[in-house]
Amino acid sequence: MTDPNNITPPPELVRHWWDNTNADLLAMEFAEAFATQAARWGADQEMEGCVKWIEDQDYHPCVAKD
Repeated sequence: MTDPNNITPPPELVRHWWDNTNADLLAMEFAEAFATQAARWGADQEMEGCVKWIEDQDYHPCVAKD
């Protein structure tokens, strides 16, 4: 799976999230929006790790794509 020491989003990605957040949101709404983006990023990282693991096990390539 993914390296547990590599779950911190890259600074440029954090900056991208920050830049795409509506500054007029209330603090709680901002926190929820930011946390949602971070959770999605983390899930994508885990999915990539799972796909790589499946490929490394020499399963048929379509298994990883599905």
